[in-house]
Amino acid sequence: MTTKKAISKAVKIIGLAKMAKLLGVSKQAMYGWRDRNRMPDTEYSCRSTYALKIETATNGEVTIADLLGHLPTCIRDKRD
Repeated sequence: MTTKKAISKAVKIIGLAKMAKLLGVSKQAMYGWRDRNRMPDTEYSCRSTYALKIETATNGEVTIADLLGHLPTCIRDKRD
């Protein structure tokens, strides 16, 4: 699944306004991520937790790996 599809799926499940509020970002920021087919750079270095919050809010229907294309080592280490 592409990041674009994963974000779109999460928006369908959670709702755009609710998701933006949950993440503390604007709706425009969310559309930017979707349109660029990429989460913010801070997600790939584990300096932010947007993907984790989305995975939790969707009850795992959209995963961190769906959003980032892989499961970062810093998250994988915490799950082991």
